[in-house]
Amino acid sequence: MLLTAGMKFGKLTALRKSNDLSKSAWECVCDCGKSSVVRTNNLIRGLSKSCGCNRHRPSANRVSVCSGERFKRLTVIQELTGIYYESRKQKVRLILCRCDCGKDVRVAPSVLLRGRITSCGCFREERRKHTFKGGETYNSLTVIREVDKQNDKRRVHCRCVCGTEVNVDLTALVTGHTRSCGCIRVKTYNKMPDALLRRIGEKNGFATLVEILERGSVDGERGCVILCDCGERKQVRLSRFFRGGVFSCGCRGSNVEWRKLAYVFHRRIKVALKRAFLKCGSSKGGKKTFELLGYNSQELVTHLSRFIGSKCAEKRVCNGIVLTIGNSHIDHITPVSSISKIEDVVRLNQRDNLRLICGPCNVSKNDIWQRDLFIEASR
Repeated sequence: MLLTAGMKFGKLTALRKSNDLSKSAWECVCDCGKSSVVRTNNLIRGLSKSCGCNRHRPSANRVSVCSGERFKRLTVIQELTGIYYESRKQKVRLILCRCDCGKDVRVAPSVLLRGRITSCGCFREERRKHTFKGGETYNSLTVIREVDKQNDKRRVHCRCVCGTEVNVDLTALVTGHTRSCGCIRVKTYNKMPDALLRRIGEKNGFATLVEILERGSVDGERGCVILCDCGERKQVRLSRFFRGGVFSCGCRGSNVEWRKLAYVFHRRIKVALKRAFLKCGSSKGGKKTFELLGYNSQELVTHLSRFIGSKCAEKRVCNGIVLTIGNSHIDHITPVSSISKIEDVVRLNQRDNLRLICGPCNVSKNDIWQRDLFIEASR
């Protein structure tokens, strides 16, 4: 933004550029008549809008109360003109209020509206001298009797609606800071957010979220119950399920091994894509590998895990070995050796062209690219 003389920023009007070479600044005049030098950056960003007179302006237009308004024991009589008190370098106006006991008191409107002041001080004195007979109810607590002081503070013995008896501070009880024995806080803490309840039924791989548990139920965190496609139920951390760390009850193999296999596969595809693009004199256009393929690593793991526990589909030299993560290789149904252009790289690395077969069958296909992949995955 280019500044010119005469431009206005709040109450400031730019006159000329400052001669101070140590910083970029403008000489400005405020509506109140005072001149000041303001940094150019502060003018453009709106950080400086006056010479400082706004900061010391009385806050009469910020909070308003009307005569006759009642706040607990205080009734507003009138606003005091010309009488202020300093608070954080600001002039705060005062209003005159009359308490039910007949005493007049000066208070700030903002303090009155927030409920910080409810009387001239007589309520505090009455509370200090009050003797509890038992039976008084404050929120969920019922006073039984008064007990000994603690740290020079009066305390009372109360019974909560849940049946628990507890000693509480008298001031906290009367002012409402203590409303129960703690059961309300526990219910609020364990209350299930609606955003979590809406995610029940979400599926991640072979695991389906069927129940969300309370906080601290699994390893000190909020847990959940998943239902695997094999019919097994398991309790896991909810955060682990949401970030894709759980896709089965464990029947499909270790998640760490699957991620390692997916990482190796991603690296090999990345190299193949780079070679194909260099061969054609093109580039990926800044896109990531899985963006070009149209799926992510978690979807790849979910697809390949469907072959675990089944017999090898190739059956060349294995006689139907049952596949596990340790003895399986990623195989392209249509060999990647048939790649002749970039479109073939993307097409042949789609999930429908990928499967798991046993090591002997994959080696017998004499596919060097797949053999190198298995060697890296087994390291």
